[in-house]
Amino acid sequence: MADKKILKEITKDLTVLCVDDEPLAREYLSLKLKRTFSEVYVADDGVSGLDVFRAKKPDLVITDNRMTYMDGIEMIIQIREENKDVPIILATAYTEKDALVDAINCNVTQFLSKPIDSQKLVNAIEKSIQPIINAKLAEKTMKQELELLKYREKYHSHQENNAFKKELSLIVNDFFLQKFEVKNRFAEDYGVFTNIMYKPLDILSGDIYSIRKLKDGTVFIFLADSMGKGLPASVTSILTTAYLNHIVDTESSDITNSLKNIVSEFCKYIKGILLDDEILSITFLKLDFYNETMDFSSFSSPPLLIKDRNGEVKSIRSNNPPLTKYMDDFSSDQIDITDIKGILLMTDGLYECSTKDGDTVMGKTKDVFAANVMKTDFHNHMDKLISEPEDDVSCIHILKIPQCGEECEAFSFSASLENVGKAIEWVEGYFAKNNLDVEDSSMLTLAFTELTMNAFEHSVLELDNRRKYKMINEGKYDEYIANTVSDKNIHLNIGIRNMYGKRYVFIKIKDEGTGFDPHTLNIWMYDKDQNDGKGVKISRRIIDEIYYSQDGKEAIIIRVLED
Repeated sequence: MADKKILKEITKDLTVLCVDDEPLAREYLSLKLKRTFSEVYVADDGVSGLDVFRAKKPDLVITDNRMTYMDGIEMIIQIREENKDVPIILATAYTEKDALVDAINCNVTQFLSKPIDSQKLVNAIEKSIQPIINAKLAEKTMKQELELLKYREKYHSHQENNAFKKELSLIVNDFFLQKFEVKNRFAEDYGVFTNIMYKPLDILSGDIYSIRKLKDGTVFIFLADSMGKGLPASVTSILTTAYLNHIVDTESSDITNSLKNIVSEFCKYIKGILLDDEILSITFLKLDFYNETMDFSSFSSPPLLIKDRNGEVKSIRSNNPPLTKYMDDFSSDQIDITDIKGILLMTDGLYECSTKDGDTVMGKTKDVFAANVMKTDFHNHMDKLISEPEDDVSCIHILKIPQCGEECEAFSFSASLENVGKAIEWVEGYFAKNNLDVEDSSMLTLAFTELTMNAFEHSVLELDNRRKYKMINEGKYDEYIANTVSDKNIHLNIGIRNMYGKRYVFIKIKDEGTGFDPHTLNIWMYDKDQNDGKGVKISRRIIDEIYYSQDGKEAIIIRVLED
């Protein structure tokens, strides 16, 4: 979004509370907010801010931290005791580390560095009010559903929602927030990282995918787009993913060791399902990272984009027409991916989407993919380019990142709270030595602290959340954590690396504990009622990329630096 006209349209019915003890700063911010919000309330310290909040109940709070009588954090703590959901933006100096940690624990929605930049203010407001917009949309949807109930149509809406839930449950990603280690036949060591952008346009989606680890150690990926909209397209998608995952889970190695055999089995099945005039666009990949080969069969999908170690992007066009019930044969090809470092699959919902200047994305996709290192960069760049999507938008990113070499520094310590503190100081010293921007340094330090404490508490000390919360309630947690020392070690690697003309910070945290099953992250990340995974949730909000090893003993933090 990040468009001031669009933001004004959304915020015209919302109210905001601005708290700052500096008159000029308060007046400046108040004038800017009055252009977009229906009502702007002001207060000159935390005490009066709390009084105004209780009296006016604003939709959004923007507050400074350092103030007389009561600072911003103290006010936020009291606000959170009364209202856990109101979005709060904290304006502070990124050097105030303790305040930032307290703010994250109070579920502050966004942070702004002072002096406040206008565009960053717009972006922070946009992200902060998203839950309000969703709530209003939910309220509107509820009213619509009540109307539908009057006309005896609610049953159909209910069935559509259940169908979409079923569709989501059938998607299998064996590598969600995970990286896996590769040592290829050339004795090269690297990690493979996969990530997804999946944005269905309607309740029922025609796009579907899965990412599976096969018995022979290769990776099987499919991304399908059933032509059309609504229930028919969704049914085809559901049947597609259900049967392909059934093949992976139950068929013998004679079938799954060959992409051509997998696709052939699928085609036999789907031809009996498709209607006479129905077509399916789908891309199949089988990636063998040991032998550095990629087998692919693409049925009228947008071109695959592959990026080599020098950043050059090439398109691989479909080698088959769309899949129909009358198709008798298909092609499957293989390419060498030894020098390929990035792969992008997408459906035409992204490829054919209109840009804000009236063009189409297809002419810009290669340049955007070439210009960005991580999937977060790519997605952010695309969000700035495209207008409202006209179809389901889905893409899959695959990235090879080499192991830490001489450009990375290492630090190991026996697991104790005191030594975790020393590790944090070591990381901060590394950032200072390399002249990192204070915002990058602070956000990376916060994410590092969260994930290192996770490794110490849960993997090394084997302290599950149930036991942890019990100890907190009994007042025993702080003493236990402070005094417990383990003979197990935590190992750190950190480096500032270069890829495709951009610098990024790479941090690896590896512990000698029990680890955890990273597949549980799929539940933790999307279930609002889950208290587990809080550290990962917090870190994902402030860092570009976070991944875990398949045994859960190793965490990777990546942040691209905006030089």
